[in-house]
Amino acid sequence: MPILLAVLATTVRANTTHTHGANSTFVFNTKEGLQELGIALPAPSKGTDINTELTKDGITLSNTKGGTATRIYNSKGKYSLRIYKKGTLTLKAGGANITKITITGYSASNFGLSTTQGTYNVSGTVGTWTGTESEVTFKVNVNTYINTIEVAINGETPKPTQKVNGLAALKDIADETPVHLYIADADNARVLFAGNDEAFIRDKDCTVCFSGVKAKPAMAYNQHVAGYIVGKKMTQNGMTTLQAVADTHTAFLVMAAPVQESDVEPAVMKAGEHATHLGDWVTMKNLTMKNGKLEANGQTYMLNNAYGLDGNSFYQQPYEGAIVDLSAIVYPTATGIELRPIYNKVEKTEAHDVEARDFRPLIYVIDETRNFTSPTADIPHATVRLHRTFSPDKWNTLALPFAVTFEGGKLRKYDNVDGQTMKFVEAASVEPGVPYLFKPATVIENPTYTDVTLSKTEARKVMHGSCGFAGTYSPYTMKADKTERFLGEGNKLYWPDTTTSPDANKMKGLRAYFMVPETMTEAKVSIVGETTAIDNVATDHPAATANARVYNLNGQFVGIGTAGLPKGVYIVNGKKMVIN
Repeated sequence: MPILLAVLATTVRANTTHTHGANSTFVFNTKEGLQELGIALPAPSKGTDINTELTKDGITLSNTKGGTATRIYNSKGKYSLRIYKKGTLTLKAGGANITKITITGYSASNFGLSTTQGTYNVSGTVGTWTGTESEVTFKVNVNTYINTIEVAINGETPKPTQKVNGLAALKDIADETPVHLYIADADNARVLFAGNDEAFIRDKDCTVCFSGVKAKPAMAYNQHVAGYIVGKKMTQNGMTTLQAVADTHTAFLVMAAPVQESDVEPAVMKAGEHATHLGDWVTMKNLTMKNGKLEANGQTYMLNNAYGLDGNSFYQQPYEGAIVDLSAIVYPTATGIELRPIYNKVEKTEAHDVEARDFRPLIYVIDETRNFTSPTADIPHATVRLHRTFSPDKWNTLALPFAVTFEGGKLRKYDNVDGQTMKFVEAASVEPGVPYLFKPATVIENPTYTDVTLSKTEARKVMHGSCGFAGTYSPYTMKADKTERFLGEGNKLYWPDTTTSPDANKMKGLRAYFMVPETMTEAKVSIVGETTAIDNVATDHPAATANARVYNLNGQFVGIGTAGLPKGVYIVNGKKMVIN
């Protein structure tokens, strides 16, 4: 890419010098004027065709062909712009109004323009137009040879075009300034997202929005961008923008899919940090949908599906009360900051030999420490992230609002009760709302599940006889009357003792508890395929032993909590406990 950029540089730099004066002037009768416009000098009695637009200080000159192509002609060393009968000549000021045009001809006999706009008068070889128009078109009635065209905008001199090296330098340019922007290959400028006639570009320093830039082929996520482009620097509600003008094109801008480069990833943005991420692609975690907006830590953001994502892009409008992670463009508006969801996908190609992956726009979050609101209808193809860890060393109680099959590990469901023993049997997979006992093959920490159906089904209570097993998605406060218990040492069921530990009956979400009669003093569980062992079972209530009064077998008080105790047998909460 550096070699190609060197070629582009020699092609474009001829257009980066500007004439300063009272007005913007196109000079066609001098070598310097032609070189300034990037026009090749024709040999004597030859011409250089003008088939493209010419730009000078924000003014664009275009033409349509008459009897012969418009050209710069060399007549014995004298140059002029020749535009032929039945052609047109148009002058345009992007975003401003032209108030005066002075056209100086080569000779009176070859000078015949007219227009229906404003007022146009001719005196000898000088034609003067006045009015207020953003674009003025002249009809060519006779073959017309032109030396110069002087243009005034809004009665003032147009801002001269500035050369700008890099996106960071663009931020410091005054708004409304025409610019020739150069993006070096080493700046590692990459396309974050393109849509709605906008593209968001991030380099090693900052992010800029390209607005109205018509790229062929269209810009796309992950592309590497380098080269030259012209436009107008603007600021949209704090977001630095390169606004397309009449002569903006991407002929000198190289856009290439990655080969050895790392894939572009979103920045992680916390609530309140949006000012440093305007126009950037970010992920935000743990946002709560409330009254149609997203909230986090007291900060509110508007949600706008501006790019029309749907189920094919794994997006649906979050329901009220949902907690979500969002992948989005941070877009500032006059009324506040919008988060505009996007879906990006890394493609594996022969040139870019990486693992294919995607960045889903919306992930539902179920946090063991926060209340969960169920959707009012099932949500198919959802992505769900759990905030919970499952230990492979202990049995974990579990209740989930979606179906899933675990790879490896052991899953058990409540099947029946025999006397004071609740029996659990093998289960193939998790059903929404049903409580289970689960022991994974390896530790599972804050897992994410894709393409699941987030169910409207609430957590269930499974009853057999007088005993039940009840799931909960949200944190739950257990009753302290011995009718709701947790699984503890020796596969026995313990009731929370709030007299020694006030929080002993506090249970985190995504779990389950046991329901037994108050008079059932020896309640326990039997897990098929498992032998009973004191160190084989996890309690969902560490506080039950962490803050409990502990005694030795002689009845002597040894302290509060089991942490740090030597190996041995102790009395905790009125029960024997072995510390290994």
